[in-house]
Amino acid sequence: MHLPAKDVWGVLMRKDSPLAHKPSIQPKDLIDKPLIISRQTTVDNELSGWFGQNVKNLNITGTYNLLYNAARMVEKTLDMPCV
Repeated sequence: MHLPAKDVWGVLMRKDSPLAHKPSIQPKDLIDKPLIISRQTTVDNELSGWFGQNVKNLNITGTYNLLYNAARMVEKTLDMPCV
């Protein structure tokens, strides 16, 4: 059953990332970047629709279950956005 809900997505990145200064992020901004994505996203495949391609074709370097853990991973990397 599809529930009438609206999801809001974001991209978590370091303040010194070149993408941090953009007013909005488009799929083309992330397509070539190493990404850490929510483990739920790999199941839902909603991210595939936004990117316009299968998530398996993206440069996914890790997954997370808790946003806090994702924030720590991003904090410790140089330029790895977290979707």
